[in-house]
Amino acid sequence: MKAKRILIVLAVMLLCMTVIVPIPASADPVYWDGSSKTAPSGSGTEGDPYLISSAAELAYVAQQVAANNAAYRSTSAAIYYKQTADIYLNDVTDYENWTASTIGLNQWTPIGSDSNFFTGVYDGQGYAVYGMYLTSTSQTANGLFGFLHTAADGNEGKLGIVKNVQLLKSFVSVLGNAGFTGGLVGRMARGAKILNCVSDTQIRINNSSTGIVGVGGICGYASQAGTIENCVNIGDISVKNAGTGGGGAAGIIGRITGSSSYTYTINKCYNLGNVYFMNSDNTGAVGGIGGDWGGDKVNVSNCYNLGCITGSTAGSYIRIGGLAGFLRDPGSSKSHSFTNCFNLGVTSVGGKQAVFVYTGTPTISGVYYNSDLNTS
Repeated sequence: MKAKRILIVLAVMLLCMTVIVPIPASADPVYWDGSSKTAPSGSGTEGDPYLISSAAELAYVAQQVAANNAAYRSTSAAIYYKQTADIYLNDVTDYENWTASTIGLNQWTPIGSDSNFFTGVYDGQGYAVYGMYLTSTSQTANGLFGFLHTAADGNEGKLGIVKNVQLLKSFVSVLGNAGFTGGLVGRMARGAKILNCVSDTQIRINNSSTGIVGVGGICGYASQAGTIENCVNIGDISVKNAGTGGGGAAGIIGRITGSSSYTYTINKCYNLGNVYFMNSDNTGAVGGIGGDWGGDKVNVSNCYNLGCITGSTAGSYIRIGGLAGFLRDPGSSKSHSFTNCFNLGVTSVGGKQAVFVYTGTPTISGVYYNSDLNTS
């Protein structure tokens, strides 16, 4: 009777959650040649946004943001972009077999970096970007968008927004300094937002650095507040040799840090991808929604994980959670919260296995799972 009641509750939750279904691919795709860059039409205002209809135009935006061109990157006023067609960065016929050494594919340069972050408002309008192929040995912000930022406090909800984007049949590989890697966004900060997005990106990390990593299907790493809402990760993630600095990996967002003065919101997100994390000591964490979260308060609601979450370590254990791998105490009388969430994925191998592993006293309401709740 109890099991039946739980299944009914889960079914209702599923119906209440936003489901984003990838739209069919274009019948006659136009593939990027890997080098062309074309200025889009429009002026970048809300009424006359830049209209992105091709890979060459998207690559041009990445180039201009990297060059700190004020027409494409501002730290005080929003610059608007709208995607008007499906975009093909590569032929995706054989994408299931892509590896870090696959030849003949066009390399993608992320839009925004640590030095010149993306502060615009990009609306994919439900169109897809197909075939992103990104391999790196040293970049610290990897993804379709490298670094999403609002530029300053007070710009929240105005700058640094990516929405309605579907990143499909894509591949990211980092051999070396993994830094912060996501399918859609490598890193986000200062209240940036990711809304109504899908990532179907295979992420493969083989880290040779001792630095901390953050790897996620939607976003790798966040600091100083942010919002992720109505987002889905479909791609599988594998992180090996995460280093003695530890870090986190997850289907939605791998790592969050802060100073207890900011709040993050993650709502109506779900993970279908499998996530694997291997580390050399006891500092790593892996989860379906979140990996290693701490410092600031995180409010999670209406989220679920169906992916298999696994990990291994040369140490005594690794933190594994179906929803969150490790919730660090945010302090200052704050607490993380999880409301109306569930985990039906398998958590296994090499450590503490739970829906969450946590310090402090997170607020938990309406959470369903297939394993016990553990503390660290």
